[in-house]
Amino acid sequence: MRPISHALPLAALAAMLSLPLAAQAQSVSAEKLSQALGTPGLQVKAVTKRRAQQVHQDYDIVDSAGNDIATVTTAPPASFADWKQVPEHEPLPGVGQEAYRRPGMDQVCARSAKAAACLTPFPGAPRKPSLQQLQAALATLI
Repeated sequence: MRPISHALPLAALAAMLSLPLAAQAQSVSAEKLSQALGTPGLQVKAVTKRRAQQVHQDYDIVDSAGNDIATVTTAPPASFADWKQVPEHEPLPGVGQEAYRRPGMDQVCARSAKAAACLTPFPGAPRKPSLQQLQAALATLI
């Protein structure tokens, strides 16, 4: 009977843990966001973390003309409970395991078993997405 080698799985785990959280998490797809929001040519730009230990990753969403369209925050699903502590939100059915929206700022947030995300359109964006478009975009993030 050969001994079981744990070196490869441990090496793979160590390599994964050494990656930045953004590389471990599901990536934010500009193509999927463009499709969901009905805005062709969107670009996704990762925002530099303020603290290395920060568990969430922020992204700026920019249209083909360079206009700020929205901001996205992705994080592990456990972060969602903290986000829900913010007042003035209401349930948003139909996205992930749990979701809410903050009507005053058109923000939508959701979580699945694998990820949590919030999408916040910029107030001065050239075109305001509908709630259905925001829900579709949010679904691509979790």
